[in-house]
Amino acid sequence: MTSASRRRTPRTLVRTALVASLALLPALAGAGQHRVDVSNNFFSDSTLTVNAGDQIGWVWTPGSGNHTVTSGTSGSSGGDGTFSSGSFSGEGRAFAWKSPPGSTARIRYYCVPHFFMGMHGRIDFSAARVPVAEFRIGEVRFSTVHDSDYVEIVNLGDAAGNLGRYRLSVPSGTLLTLAPSSLPVPVNGRVVVWLGRSGAGSATEQFFPGLSLPRTGSAALYLPTSKIADTVRTRADLMVDFVQWGAAAQLNESTAGTAAYWTAGTFADPPADGNTLEFCGAAADRGVAFWQGSPLSTPGTVNCVTPARASSWGRIKAIYR
Repeated sequence: MTSASRRRTPRTLVRTALVASLALLPALAGAGQHRVDVSNNFFSDSTLTVNAGDQIGWVWTPGSGNHTVTSGTSGSSGGDGTFSSGSFSGEGRAFAWKSPPGSTARIRYYCVPHFFMGMHGRIDFSAARVPVAEFRIGEVRFSTVHDSDYVEIVNLGDAAGNLGRYRLSVPSGTLLTLAPSSLPVPVNGRVVVWLGRSGAGSATEQFFPGLSLPRTGSAALYLPTSKIADTVRTRADLMVDFVQWGAAAQLNESTAGTAAYWTAGTFADPPADGNTLEFCGAAADRGVAFWQGSPLSTPGTVNCVTPARASSWGRIKAIYR
């Protein structure tokens, strides 16, 4: 053993192991989120400009009739095969699609029933980066009595976004759909999803009584969609973010690995009862290294303003033994 090796402390080894875990993540193309309203016979942003690799959600607004989101220019029911929502009618219906990395060619789309009425749209890909919303899970809290469990979602992008009809996956059951068809979130804005608590939903709070977060578990955020084939948790292209704690192989871990959001086998330490797990990073940061325990619950406000507990050496040994 060299003198340099002898000087390496457990804390140094922890940092080295965490950097190694990040290196295991596949190269991730940046993915922001865009929203298009499907209204009465028109698309609200019919000339959308995005970055290659961005995710797009179409959401039917109040009073919407029977519409489709179908790629192509022919007006046919099948379109050109790039994407097709199928036919939906009524507020809150939704469809989502992720553009492939490296996309440059303009994509046109239309509503089949209203094609001849001019209900058309297009997606352009910008050579220079365009501002985007970037939704991330910012904080999770769970306790033995489950009186104030929650998942906080934050917009870390440089453009306002809309969380209407996004879906949250937690171990307690089916995908939870954020209720309003429109839920605008400004840059750095936060929405707290309360589990096991009742209340009137608002622009900053959503409530799902009868649910809770376990001490060992996960949370995943997905784009909005009503297309049955797209509602499965294995759609990595429709996943927006993921975190797991307490142990590996939690719900959605495999999908998060495919999406390059998380390294399989890694997990955040569950904090003490009543404390929280906070994401302490920027929009470009992914993985366990950016999640830390905190003694202070901060739903709806800036995270990581108090000293946080570093990742345990025991957990790192479990991961890399």
